[in-house]
Amino acid sequence: MISGSGLFAAASRDYLRDNPAYKILFTLNRSHDFDDVYDTIYHLSAADRSQEAKSVYYTYGTIYVLDVLYSVYVKKYGDSQ
Repeated sequence: MISGSGLFAAASRDYLRDNPAYKILFTLNRSHDFDDVYDTIYHLSAADRSQEAKSVYYTYGTIYVLDVLYSVYVKKYGDSQ
């Protein structure tokens, strides 16, 4: 899940807590409130920037994560074009 401020991650907590799937969170929120729900948490910044909705970290960090995921997918499974 990608939740820049952590609000969506917090709202989804009860739904995801008992879900047996492996859960990964990408966020700017450095709170430990998500540690019991997500198996792996990647922070898009060394500092908590969850209140900075228009920050460079929020805007470009999210795009960067999606670009990396896409690149790994294409390398593993090939491009469908």
